[in-house]
Amino acid sequence: MDEPFAAVDAQTRETLQDELMRIWEKTHKTILFVTHSIDEAVILADRVVVMSSNPGNIRTIIDIGLSRPRTNQEIRVSPAFAEIRQTVWENLQGLPEKSAAAFKGEDEAEAEAVEESEREAPTGGALEIPYPRAEAEGELLARQA
Repeated sequence: MDEPFAAVDAQTRETLQDELMRIWEKTHKTILFVTHSIDEAVILADRVVVMSSNPGNIRTIIDIGLSRPRTNQEIRVSPAFAEIRQTVWENLQGLPEKSAAAFKGEDEAEAEAVEESEREAPTGGALEIPYPRAEAEGELLARQA
């Protein structure tokens, strides 16, 4: 879905986001959701894929790690939401920060490789992917990178 809630007012947008999360809870289908809203990405996603500009490459992938089921009202007041939102913001701005691998607690060599790939200039957008964690989907994303 490419920015499906961009043209609606804020109240309707939150209602639609909650409805999408409710539907996902019932179906557990993979959803690829494009948005320029950091809040929307963090609220809806299990992972946020930050893209670089020209050419559009995957800059980093950030695991959201917020429990499900969730709603807008619950997530927005959570300290974890603010922290994850800041991480996405820093990736979009190209500020120094922990790499995606280091953020997930992975080994230092992998963290350095991710940091190297993150040095490209960012775009203003993010892709978000709510999905049930499956190794095959992770491999698909890795091949696209």
